[in-house]
Amino acid sequence: MKKISFALKAAEAYGVNPAIILDYIAFFCWANHRKRMSIIDGKIWTYASVRHISQSFPFFTDRQIRTAIVHLIRKGAIVTGEYNQKGYDKTKWYSPTADGWLNCSFDLNVRPYDKNVKPIPVDNIIETEVRNFQEI
Repeated sequence: MKKISFALKAAEAYGVNPAIILDYIAFFCWANHRKRMSIIDGKIWTYASVRHISQSFPFFTDRQIRTAIVHLIRKGAIVTGEYNQKGYDKTKWYSPTADGWLNCSFDLNVRPYDKNVKPIPVDNIIETEVRNFQEI
């Protein structure tokens, strides 16, 4: 089962639908940043057509996706560009602005799979929950 998440801060700033689309864009930009790909003009970009985005979110219509993207652009959360190599290719490129990065779920400085990051010990969490439950 697929799960969808978005930042509460983004939903408060832009609405739920735009927050979902912002996290989608930010995720792929974050992944490109980690791979050092699609960094153009000092921004990290991802490209996607509305049809491509709608495949990830079958509960949105194409119009809802377009509306969310336009709303994010007007609110200054994302910018668009055209960096396609073929002149006939009109696929849009998207990059979160500083505000977009601040409001989304992704942080460019965090690398969740970094070998230096120690995971939260599961035993301590379970032990604490059991202890708290027994105190009730």
